[in-house]
Amino acid sequence: VMDQIKEKVARMKAILGELQITEEVPEPELEDVEDADAVLAVKDREIKVEKWISPEEQAAIDEAKHKEEERLRKQRENDAGQRALNQMMGGTLKTKKDLSALEITLDKEPWMDEIPEEEMTEVQLAALQEFQAKEKALAEEQDKYRKQLDAELKRLKSEVQDLFQQFETVLKELHHQRFSHDAKFFCQELYCVRLQLALLQSVEDGLVLMQSTKELEDARAKLADAEA
Repeated sequence: VMDQIKEKVARMKAILGELQITEEVPEPELEDVEDADAVLAVKDREIKVEKWISPEEQAAIDEAKHKEEERLRKQRENDAGQRALNQMMGGTLKTKKDLSALEITLDKEPWMDEIPEEEMTEVQLAALQEFQAKEKALAEEQDKYRKQLDAELKRLKSEVQDLFQQFETVLKELHHQRFSHDAKFFCQELYCVRLQLALLQSVEDGLVLMQSTKELEDARAKLADAEA
């Protein structure tokens, strides 16, 4: 169930990214007590002493730090080119292959905004109308795609909620089963304790009987001696 929830949550995050919606999607994580292998895993926060680093590891860390500093230096030197590239790409470095269906836009020729329609030639008017038709069709397709994503997102949220409920139901049932089995175990333990107490009582009664029999025989012996 947890794997199914994580798979659907990952798809929900992808959809939210396409819709450019900032929304926190809760992702369930197993607690240490719920993960059988957690006892064998050591987390950094559990280590209270300073980590020992070998000379080889320290050299690798220093080299990586030096490379990062060099990369940042070159990036600062190329800030002007970076700003120009961002401006050319409309504030994004994504290529057309990287764009989602909702981020795709049509390239409009500059003259379409510069020349009034009444001054355009027939060829220009035809090109403008063709562009407007393509732009309208793209907007309609994007709207249709956005509605599909919205519907899928709602469906995924409902399915995740159902999986949460299913998980809670199974967990509750297992919880009740554990209580039931624990009660049976405790009853058996109580039965064993009562048997042990009965056995001790029987042993104690046997000792008392033996002591009483011995005392009775001694008393009879003394009585016989007295009568003689």
